[in-house]
Amino acid sequence: MAGTVRSCAVLFADIAGSTRLYEEFGDSRAQDMVTGCLLRLTETCVRHHGKVVKTVGDEIMCWFPTADDAVNSAREMHDLLREREQIDPQTPSVRIGLHFGEAIFERNDIFGDAVNLAARMTAVAKARQIITTESTVDRLSAPLCANTRLFDRATVPGRQGEVTMYEVLWEGEDATHIISRVSLTGSETTQFLRVSCGESEELIGPDTLEFTIGRGAQRNLVVPSELASRLHGRIEFRRGKYVYVDLSTNGTFIRGQEGQETYLRREEMPLWGSGFISLGRSVTEGDPNLIRFFCE
Repeated sequence: MAGTVRSCAVLFADIAGSTRLYEEFGDSRAQDMVTGCLLRLTETCVRHHGKVVKTVGDEIMCWFPTADDAVNSAREMHDLLREREQIDPQTPSVRIGLHFGEAIFERNDIFGDAVNLAARMTAVAKARQIITTESTVDRLSAPLCANTRLFDRATVPGRQGEVTMYEVLWEGEDATHIISRVSLTGSETTQFLRVSCGESEELIGPDTLEFTIGRGAQRNLVVPSELASRLHGRIEFRRGKYVYVDLSTNGTFIRGQEGQETYLRREEMPLWGSGFISLGRSVTEGDPNLIRFFCE
């Protein structure tokens, strides 16, 4: 039986630092804390016309008919846990992500774009934070919309272009700086990144989802070095700049135009101006496997 497509708000609430709870308090006590927290989240969801789809480990997934219902529920979830913390300082906190969009309802589960984006927002959120999308904010009533602020713009795996994210304010926020669309987008952005190694040269643009580098023949830029991993690293375009992400065993050395060299291992850094990228060893002039980059 085919599922039914419906517009709704999907919300994930994830207990922050649950692994630490088990390490600090032991399995039995930590499980009681997690169970009690999830019960309060469930009750809050129902109070705001929501329905719990499922709980997985230390996370709860819900859906709501309106964006207002979802945001009101998210705000109350944080409020209740903060009040509970006054009684029990060990009360866990949560991070919440939500998105309003189309979802596929099938039997007792839901799938689709709304679910995927809500999960991405949760991954971005920190403890005691609510992160949502522009699609959600566009559907909020004026009072709730006034309690949001532009948070970030970033690419999301599996989607073309950038997603605009908002933070939902739920307490006496120290709204130190409300970021405008102009300041977030930035006036000075890099349009293209040129990379070369030996006789190979590639031009990376903002529409490139990811550009891979490594020893493997299927990479966008193949570097035949014994110190390079098959998939050594990748370059992503984020918020007007190109970011190098190391995925290797031996690490990556990056030297900028000012001459300072940085070593990355399972880390990342933006690429500015021009410079060199060396896989597995320090940048050495004359190295045939040295990668040159230039921001245009």
